[in-house]
Amino acid sequence: MKKLLAGLMVMFFLVSFGCGGSGGGSDTGGSSNVSSGTGTAGNNSSTGGSTGDVAGSGSSTGTSGTDSTTASPTDSGSSAGGTAGSDAGSITGSTGGDPGTVEPPAVKLPSAPSEVAAQPGDGRVSVTWKGVADATSYNLYWGTSAGVTPSSANKKEGVTSPCVLTGFTNWTAYYFVMTAVNASGESTVSNETSTIPMALFDVGMIAGRTFDYSLTTGATGRVTFSADGTFSGQNHTASSPFGGNWVVRNGILLCLYTGGIMETMMLKESTPTSFVFTYAVTFADGSNGSPVEGTFVQAE
Repeated sequence: MKKLLAGLMVMFFLVSFGCGGSGGGSDTGGSSNVSSGTGTAGNNSSTGGSTGDVAGSGSSTGTSGTDSTTASPTDSGSSAGGTAGSDAGSITGSTGGDPGTVEPPAVKLPSAPSEVAAQPGDGRVSVTWKGVADATSYNLYWGTSAGVTPSSANKKEGVTSPCVLTGFTNWTAYYFVMTAVNASGESTVSNETSTIPMALFDVGMIAGRTFDYSLTTGATGRVTFSADGTFSGQNHTASSPFGGNWVVRNGILLCLYTGGIMETMMLKESTPTSFVFTYAVTFADGSNGSPVEGTFVQAE
């Protein structure tokens, strides 16, 4: 009997502690859940007690602990690191690109043209000059008084050498200056030059021809210019013949009379058969008469 009782006691003991062990096993399962999480979940499991409900609660807490532990810190670190690296690279690239856009140096004002010269013609002037390397165009200024400036003169822009200007009055002095132009502006003025437009006689215009002449003083007559450089004629006003030698010098007709009187005729206008001129006389003693206007009209 004692043996039977002892056996029953052993079996009771094993059954009681076996359920507790099973409960412990459940806790261990909860514990396993916690170990995939945090230490805090493990602590909850430890305090779970011996029942499956507490162990289940421990397991649930452990899972929650795992989620909170593995969430935002890792993501924040990864995001911060990636963003910082990306931003730094972007800033460096942008800063490195700025020095590449360098503007060219400013263009300097050009030098003034040099060797400006003017040649007269019949109501016109031809102006030439020596250009400068840094100019893109040239401006020409002129007036009828010395000391021409851009602010007080006639102007023609974008001219090229030689520049021929027309519409001038013969036997009037004109003064000229030039400037050079580029992207930065206009240069100072060049040297000043001057000339007097005039229609010029040449030998072929009068040689071998006879003209009726008249002066604004009322004198009239007829003159023949021989090809050999002599002239002869009749002064109708004085009813007397005359003669001498003629020559064209620098476009001016000079007639030298016997006795030393010289007539000067400067051409103003011309057609194939007539001429308008300014007439002046220098007497044998060197004195001069006042200039007057005259005409030649080819005789029939």
